[in-house]
Amino acid sequence: LPKTACPVNFNVRSPSNGRVFSTSDLPAGREIENSSGRHWLIEQPLSELCPATHASVTSRSFRWQDKKRELHVELDALQNGFPQAAMFLDLETCGFSGSMVFLVGLLLYKHPDLVICQLLARNYAEEKAMFQTLWELLEKRSVLVTFNGKSFDWPVVKDRSILHQLATAVQPLQRLTEILQLNRTTNHGVSGPDPLIHCDLLHHARRLWKNRLPNCKLQTLEKYVCGRHRRGDIPGRDIPAAYHNYVRTGDAWQLGAVLHHNSLDLVTLLELSVAVIDRESFTSKAS
Repeated sequence: LPKTACPVNFNVRSPSNGRVFSTSDLPAGREIENSSGRHWLIEQPLSELCPATHASVTSRSFRWQDKKRELHVELDALQNGFPQAAMFLDLETCGFSGSMVFLVGLLLYKHPDLVICQLLARNYAEEKAMFQTLWELLEKRSVLVTFNGKSFDWPVVKDRSILHQLATAVQPLQRLTEILQLNRTTNHGVSGPDPLIHCDLLHHARRLWKNRLPNCKLQTLEKYVCGRHRRGDIPGRDIPAAYHNYVRTGDAWQLGAVLHHNSLDLVTLLELSVAVIDRESFTSKAS
């Protein structure tokens, strides 16, 4: 990717009545209601949020179709399924594993654009409805992309879904996992739904850059691989307190910083996936 900063414009839009939002208001969005309750949804097209990334990723992904190489099974699934079948996921929680998830950040394709979708629980009771929406969106995708998601994000999604008795969502996942394991151990296809491929970019980044970079943390990769450096970002340790303060007071000024942080993580996840596939393709070609 170009070694230039990509400004991410997390804009707070004015409502239809023309009143300008103050920093205490949630960013413009809409309420989602399902059988588990309600939650808030914020959507922004990537072409508006980060135009340079959108243009670069779009042009480079088109070239994948003409110059496909043999890749790791996860990267191959992402290359073949991008953008329609792919979903990038990043969670914001109230602490360590086992704590509540209050924000599910997604980057996915909604015709005609890639879109940042942020599912927000405006209070502790909205977590279940938020997860139900996540499962409904995931049903339409076959490739899940995360960073350290196999160790953290995905186990948290499954555990919190079980806690909320979203059994109808978790049971299909178990079936998909069985099919995926069978596909990897046999030479013939199996009937049933397409397997869910989980592409955890942390493992691929470590394989490519662990001996060349100080570490393989997401923001380190963002700086050295994606060519961007964050300024004024909210520290991860402050995120739970910012959410609890919002629930307690209704003042969203700090929560806006959390949403911005989450959107940056998703943009970096997308950029990193392109960089990994391009690097793997180059290595495959050279060998």
